[in-house]
Amino acid sequence: MRNGKWECNLCGKWEDERAIQEQIENVWLCLSCVDLYDDQELYDKITEIVDGRDEIHGQELSYLNAMKDSHIP
Repeated sequence: MRNGKWECNLCGKWEDERAIQEQIENVWLCLSCVDLYDDQELYDKITEIVDGRDEIHGQELSYLNAMKDSHIP
C-alpha cells in the first residue's frame, strides 16, 4: 500500500483500497482485473509473473512465492 492506494497484482494499477479485491489468497486485483480469469488460470498467470521476475514494481514477492506452495481448491 502506498499513499492509501493498493497495487493490482495483475496489471500493476494503483487503486483506492475500496477498488481492490482479493480473488485468491494474497492476490489483490483492481475491479478491471477481478474475474478476468478463473482461480486456477489466475494462479497460473501469477506463477508465471513470479517465476519470470524477482520483483514487480519494486515490491518483494515473498507473499506470492508463498502462495505458489498453497493449494487452490
